[in-house]
Amino acid sequence: MLGLLLPLLIVAAPPAIKIEKSQTTVVHNGTTIVLLADGSIKITGPAVDLTLPGGIDDGDDPLPEVVSPFQKAYSEDPAPLAQKQSAVVQLLKVWETALKDLPTAQSTGAYHDNLKVMSKPIGPVLMDLRKEIGKDFVKVVTDDVPMTAELRSQLKPIILSVIMNLKGIK
Repeated sequence: MLGLLLPLLIVAAPPAIKIEKSQTTVVHNGTTIVLLADGSIKITGPAVDLTLPGGIDDGDDPLPEVVSPFQKAYSEDPAPLAQKQSAVVQLLKVWETALKDLPTAQSTGAYHDNLKVMSKPIGPVLMDLRKEIGKDFVKVVTDDVPMTAELRSQLKPIILSVIMNLKGIK
C-alpha cells in the first residue's frame, strides 16, 4: 500500500520557494520558475526552456480607448445633452419592451412596425444611433415572415446586446 502512495507523495511534494531581493525562484518536480524584478519570467525544466520578457511599464504606451459604435453615435449627435439623455432612456424602454414582446410576436413585419411606432415619439434625436441599432436587427429580419422559434433565438441576443449597449452610454 505504501509503495502505491509513494509516487503520489513525491508528485504532491510542495515546491521549494526562494525569495531574494532581485528574484523569486520556485522549484517543483524538476521545473524551475524564476520571477525577476523587471517582470520577466524564466521557466526551465526537463521539457521546457522558456523566457517571457518583462519590463517596467512606464505608462508611455497606453492602450487605445475602445469606443462602442453606440457611444460614438451618441457623442457625435448635435442635440442638446438633455435631449440625448432623454432619448436614450426612451430607447431603452422601447428595447426592453421589444424583448418582453418577442415571445408573442406573430411576424417579423408586425414586430418591426411596432418598434417603429414605439420609437416615433423620440423624434429625430439620435438618428445615427438608431441606425446603428438597426444594423444587427436587419441582418436577421429582412422580410415580413412568420416569427419562428429560430428567429426569436437569433433576435434575443441582438436585443439584449442593444439594451446592454444603451445602458453603457455615458
